Amino acid sequence: MKTFYKRTILFIFIMSISLDIFAYDFEIDGIYYGYDITNMTAYVTYKTTDYNSYSGKIVIPSTVSYNGKTLNVASIGEKAFYLCENLKSVTIPKSVTLIDKHAFASCNLKSINLPENLETIARGAFSSCKSLRSIVIPNSVTTIGPFAFSVCKNLVSAEISNKITTIDLYTFNDCESLTSVIIPDSVKIIEENAFHGCKSLVSVNISSNATTINSYAFDDCEKLKSIYLPNKVTTVGTYVFAGCNNLKSIYFSKSVNSVGTSLNGAFYRTNNFDKVVFEDKIYIQHAFLWYSKSIDTLYLGGKIKPNTNNIVIPKVLILGKNLDTDFYSGNSGLENFLNQDSLRVIYSKIKKPKAVRKFDSHTYANVPLYIPKGTKSLYESADGWKQFFQIIEMDMTNLTQENIWAGNVATRIVEKQVKENKAKEIARYTIDGIKLSAPQKGVNIVIMSDGTTKKVFVK
Repeated sequence: MKTFYKRTILFIFIMSISLDIFAYDFEIDGIYYGYDITNMTAYVTYKTTDYNSYSGKIVIPSTVSYNGKTLNVASIGEKAFYLCENLKSVTIPKSVTLIDKHAFASCNLKSINLPENLETIARGAFSSCKSLRSIVIPNSVTTIGPFAFSVCKNLVSAEISNKITTIDLYTFNDCESLTSVIIPDSVKIIEENAFHGCKSLVSVNISSNATTINSYAFDDCEKLKSIYLPNKVTTVGTYVFAGCNNLKSIYFSKSVNSVGTSLNGAFYRTNNFDKVVFEDKIYIQHAFLWYSKSIDTLYLGGKIKPNTNNIVIPKVLILGKNLDTDFYSGNSGLENFLNQDSLRVIYSKIKKPKAVRKFDSHTYANVPLYIPKGTKSLYESADGWKQFFQIIEMDMTNLTQENIWAGNVATRIVEKQVKENKAKEIARYTIDGIKLSAPQKGVNIVIMSDGTTKKVFVK
């Protein structure tokens, strides 16, 4: 039994030595190569499974000759430069079309020039290259695998190939120094966690052909300020912009079918919006602004899913002319909107108002409702609208989604309206809330056209 045990241990030991010895097939000028027998090409590899096989400056030739055979160097093999802490530079020839899995992972490269004929950057190829400062991915590259540049803590800039159609899972995850990125028009899908934790990312230009932005794609991008989702985006996943606490404005084009699919929505822990625009036909699911503290301007143009709860009311609320019937139904009552005390003005572009479930009493008494010209009689006869103390007709021509996105049009319009009205008295009530047709002795509550309320004592 002891003899068998000793032989087994010896066999394992010999096998481990063999693995170290045969981690490469041949070595030339300090570079270790493997032989791809299928394609009859060479690939750069490591010396032993201790890795850390290279240091200093490495220049890879386009061809190598060994035992009378000349081979093209076609790829950088899996983990070839893994854990190479003293690596200063690597020159890659144009013959290389593949950088394989984890090829440069956890090495100390500060920069690298990728060859023009490169086609594939595999999973985790440059992950945890914490000294890498910038990367230019040539337009020959058609595939970038998941985790390719994940946890490159000092990566500041990245130029992405215009042949890429998908930014894969965790591609730039936790690249804490990345400040900006241009996503080329070839990209259609941004996968989960693609830019998660890019804490220095201020701006993102999203591909005009993008259709899907999956969950957590920009989660915890703390400095991201503005996002414009182009016309072909149809789906925005859960937690996509969660924790983006400096995100001030976001524009959803009308192609978006759904925003968020969980109760926490796409904007969990995103608290400081100035402006949110939802074009017509967008399907707003669940709490798309869950936990948002406040919003200055919100344009609602599309569908609101039944039982949509906890949507934070802004200072300026604009209701598009094509709001879905769910908005009016008992399944999507306005009592589900939070913080109505912050509301200062409502613009309704709806020309044929239906009965709605009511706003709160403070809103009815203090918030002016601006409506399209020629519709006042319809609003004054529709339950949920007729309760407003101030119903004011105005020209809605300039109150478009695009103008609102370009600037604080809503605020400027109401300021102009107030100046034109010169803060006229529009209603008067007793202290018990009974509407008066003329001043009455005692305390009168006077409602002005600028939304302010005065207490007046009449002798």
